[in-house]
Amino acid sequence: MPRRPVSNRVKVKQDEAFERYISDAKTDLATGKCLTIPEAAEMHRVAESTLRNRLKGKRSRQECRIGEQALTPAEENPIKEWVFKLDDWGFPSRHQYVKDMALDFIKSHDIQSQKLGKNWMTRFLSRHPDLASKFCTRLDKQRAYADNPEILEDFYETLLIAIREHGIVAGNMYNMDEKGFLMGRSARVKVILRRGKKRNFKSQDGTRKLITVIEAVSAAGTTPPPMIIYQGEAQYAG
Repeated sequence: MPRRPVSNRVKVKQDEAFERYISDAKTDLATGKCLTIPEAAEMHRVAESTLRNRLKGKRSRQECRIGEQALTPAEENPIKEWVFKLDDWGFPSRHQYVKDMALDFIKSHDIQSQKLGKNWMTRFLSRHPDLASKFCTRLDKQRAYADNPEILEDFYETLLIAIREHGIVAGNMYNMDEKGFLMGRSARVKVILRRGKKRNFKSQDGTRKLITVIEAVSAAGTTPPPMIIYQGEAQYAG
């Protein structure tokens, strides 16, 4: 049975783990914990020849590839931090925005070819395993700002007080929701965000014109017919 190919992201993690083993072996030799190179190599599960070469100053594979990359690590790290901030604020960055920021760095290199390769984004993500590319659902800014546990807890405490104070019965309590359909605009878009994030929403301007469907259900389980609202063609004075 043929072996499954290893992804670039897995290779990066393996390289990072290997570099930690090399670093620990060099530290043990420097501090005297290991007295010989063979002893340090065996303890940290690295090849003796590789450890000897590193002690002589040979560079790692990652360091050798830096000269082939469009951006240096010092330039890529601010892009990653910028992506993190946008994701935390509820505005995960689209692929093109990340590429535009990278191109701004390339323009400062004063080189003739100021462009990114077609696989640059894939390799950028593989060099930064804590980032991921996913499809996300658009979410209005007002909803993104309201997605706060403290705000929700305060709302339901206030609601409970109102129900008890006015004796509101289940049949008179309705939960209403609406679903908007932006005409000619995709509901899902591919963005760059933190790896492992479960809920993927991209905030957007909530003032666009759309077709809206409104549905409601009471706490007693009754459901009135849904309402569909279309954009008006003209306004009549009556």
